[in-house]
Amino acid sequence: MALSIRSFLGALLGVLPIMAAAADERTALVVDTAEVVVRERIARTEWNGIVQAVQDSALAAQVQGRIEELPVKAGDVVKAGQVLAVIDARETAAGLAQAKARLAQARAAEAGARSAHERNQRLYEQGFISKSSLDTTATQLAAASAGVAEAQAVVQRQSVTGTYTTIRAPYEGVIAEVLVELGEIAQPGRELMRMHAPDALRVSLRVPTRYASRLNGDSRAVVQLADAARDNSVQAWSEPLPIRVMPGADPSSATVELRVELPQPIGEGLRPGAYLRVATFRPAGQGLYVPVSAVLVRGELKVVYVVVGDAFVLRAVRLGPLDGDGYEVLSGVEAGERVAIDPVRAGLLGARPAGTS
Repeated sequence: MALSIRSFLGALLGVLPIMAAAADERTALVVDTAEVVVRERIARTEWNGIVQAVQDSALAAQVQGRIEELPVKAGDVVKAGQVLAVIDARETAAGLAQAKARLAQARAAEAGARSAHERNQRLYEQGFISKSSLDTTATQLAAASAGVAEAQAVVQRQSVTGTYTTIRAPYEGVIAEVLVELGEIAQPGRELMRMHAPDALRVSLRVPTRYASRLNGDSRAVVQLADAARDNSVQAWSEPLPIRVMPGADPSSATVELRVELPQPIGEGLRPGAYLRVATFRPAGQGLYVPVSAVLVRGELKVVYVVVGDAFVLRAVRLGPLDGDGYEVLSGVEAGERVAIDPVRAGLLGARPAGTS
């Protein structure tokens, strides 16, 4: 019996230091707090956008003729100035030769008119002809000179037209689509192919005109990242990007186009024409906000620990959307109240708010 009492006392003496240490830890359990603040509410809206190339060109024929060469196909990467198509140049060459022949005729006529005028000038000075006869040859010379200028302009125009038979890439890019076949007849204005520069992309979306009127130069948007769908560890949305609101509206749909330029890391791997999810933000009044870390989620229940005196009181809250580093609180707390930023520690026995004694 004496042995049992000694054993009990020994065990009790061993437990007492542990209990004392636990009590000290509870009394020293201080939890930092944050104030429930009122700030501008930002409404988030998601849309479907279409990826576009900033440089997207439709290359069309400017002269008529059979397509003799078509050295590119869809998907080819081309350099600036590279030949994309060649149109039969015989008709334009014939037109240039005809224009040069007419220029030669006009120059010959001008030379004859000048000789006649110079001869009449001498005869007039000698008194053999009247002033009206001299004026007539002067008028004929002026008309002949004008004919030469006109013929020269036609030759220049035909020379420029001759360059239109060779279609060259206006910049370095990718052939997106070839719309003709070798041997087809090209007509002025007919689209031959499309190309774009793959390095500069944007996303275009259409929003109601009333929504667009609430956007300003500080408005931002985020786009859904392509890698997020393949890897859950990747952040789903980009950093905020500037929005450009186009000046015109579509009267048939009452919408306005928004454009968001995609930086190279985001645009990498995207193709023009693909759909991309875009979220835009706009001011929507004021709301109450608490830090994300202050909210404790237990199934469908969301709670915070509110400072009351020198202790914490558990309180259920109804939350709005996440906005940056805080949740909007629709009910449960008031502006100016303080909440624990570590609700798990605030729920322990002996926890007290920082700054209280």
